[in-house]
Amino acid sequence: MNHDWLLLFLFAVFGLLILNVVSFVIIFLHELSHALPAMWFSKEPATIYIGSYGEDVGPKFSIGKLTVTIKPRLSYLRAGGLCTYKAVPSVFQNVVILLAGPVFTLCLAIVLLALVAGDTLQDLMRSVAAIFFIAALLNLINNLYPRKLDDDSTIYSDGKQLLDIIKHRNINKYLFKAASLFDNDDFAATLTELDKIDKAYLNEYICSLYIQSYVELKQYALLTAFRHNFMTPHLLATLTSYNCINLSFANIQLKEYEEALVLLNRAIELNEDYYALNNRGFVNNLLGNYAEAKADLDKAVALDPRSAYAVTNRAYANLKLGQLDEALTDIDTSMELNDGNSYIYLVQGMYQLETGDPASALINFETAKKLNNTTVLVDEYITLAKEKIARL
Repeated sequence: MNHDWLLLFLFAVFGLLILNVVSFVIIFLHELSHALPAMWFSKEPATIYIGSYGEDVGPKFSIGKLTVTIKPRLSYLRAGGLCTYKAVPSVFQNVVILLAGPVFTLCLAIVLLALVAGDTLQDLMRSVAAIFFIAALLNLINNLYPRKLDDDSTIYSDGKQLLDIIKHRNINKYLFKAASLFDNDDFAATLTELDKIDKAYLNEYICSLYIQSYVELKQYALLTAFRHNFMTPHLLATLTSYNCINLSFANIQLKEYEEALVLLNRAIELNEDYYALNNRGFVNNLLGNYAEAKADLDKAVALDPRSAYAVTNRAYANLKLGQLDEALTDIDTSMELNDGNSYIYLVQGMYQLETGDPASALINFETAKKLNNTTVLVDEYITLAKEKIARL
């Protein structure tokens, strides 16, 4: 009896191992089916991710223009995959690229079903073909089910994208052209195409193109106007962490710090990453919330110790909290990391003002302004340093 249980256990383990390998292969073939027509139409490289939705971790290899990145996992049974490629402007080309993955999987499932049903294979091979059929069918269902693949992204299943193509058939020619222009860094032309789309069709992907294009063009007032005029509470709720940060950046440039803080709070709820923590620390400094700023910036520095920006922001918070020794340590560290950052000269000047050296402070403030004349608070501190020098 024990011998029978052992054989059953070994059979189950072998079956799971085979199913795992088969799942890996089918994910690869599915994403490859997207990549091949994408590379053909765009004449540009494509990248396949196995086991993730775009995480650049694990081993990778290249074959011509194709790069494959594999995230190591114990099991690929419920793992996903992603193909990234240069956007193409044609509706037909986009439909072909999108359909290629599920159509290939469906054809594979049909062939395997025929092999399983036939009598040309030996029992072992028929069992392997049956496992391939089950995995292919599950992969097909998984990819055709319309859903968002990652809560903090604009990555969707094939089924969701197909539904959107049908739903947005009146605007696809503008949207696909806009996406292609965006991929080629032509942000002004991207906005021109997007403006041809009726705002009733706005969704999180179209809003993402608008947000990133406005930021790249430094058109912050137009971005905030777009947000207030067209982005409903529902659309705002769908924003990714990255786009919350981008929107907050526009608010920061327009000195709308409270609005920026709301967006950064939302970004951190979605993904507590370095950029969101550093930017919220920066905004909290400007709002006078120095303890909250330092807490965020401690986390940001822990995530990226080589970031001069987070270290500089923490130096600012330490100065305002009266922790001068810690501030000086951060200033020296930031200078070593990046002495071309205008903000560090501002903070170093603030330290010198605090320690009674307004002449040296003025030199640092003027250096900051020379490096970047939009450095936050630089004009105010230049005036303050000159006033202190005049009183000596």
